[in-house]
Amino acid sequence: MPITKEEYAMEKARINAILNKPIKKVFQAKMRKKFKLNKRLKKTEKKAQEILDQDGVDEGSKMKEIQKMYKKVLRTKKKDKKYIVSKSFSAKKSGGKKAGRDTRIVDSRLKKDKRADKRNAKIDKTSKKIKKSSRSRHAKRRK
Repeated sequence: MPITKEEYAMEKARINAILNKPIKKVFQAKMRKKFKLNKRLKKTEKKAQEILDQDGVDEGSKMKEIQKMYKKVLRTKKKDKKYIVSKSFSAKKSGGKKAGRDTRIVDSRLKKDKRADKRNAKIDKTSKKIKKSSRSRHAKRRK
């Protein structure tokens, strides 16, 4: 059954509207986050008003304290990744702790390699400084 161009355009617009709509759960999570932020900001606003009403304190220190409070409220803290060291990766399959967003299962060898890389990077930085300083000493002797 053939369809007209107008019908095709209408159907395409309807599908695009559905696809461009945000996912319900994501939308709800964003709204919860926004609601919590507004709640924290209202509390901070009340505290700021109390600070402004104080007598005997100069305006500069009041403003610094208020800025500090707002900065603390608006700062978002990201959780660090937690590494679970296992003897072997078979432990992961046998129902131990599961890896998720904030956790990662690693074996001890991987952890040791990571530490060694950090240590070597640190040594490289110091050795470059030493090489530079020794070059300058040799240059002074040649003169």
